[in-house]
Amino acid sequence: MQSNEAILANVEARGGVYVWEPEILTVAFMANVAIADADVLPLVGLRGVQQIALNAAELSLPAVAKVASTLGLQSLVLF
Repeated sequence: MQSNEAILANVEARGGVYVWEPEILTVAFMANVAIADADVLPLVGLRGVQQIALNAAELSLPAVAKVASTLGLQSLVLF
């Protein structure tokens, strides 16, 4: 399993952003960042993530469902 640091470095490498502060971890791939299933599936391994926002235009329903099952996730925003 990858650490949060490795997963978040991958997010940045693919054009995503994140906020990781003591009480919140949020990850986002904005509307102008095209992503595929392989880009978002590692997010499931994040520990402590509370919110994920994704440009879902190119994502499959199974990938979205898998991300939605991320342990501790409170909010999944799709656009």
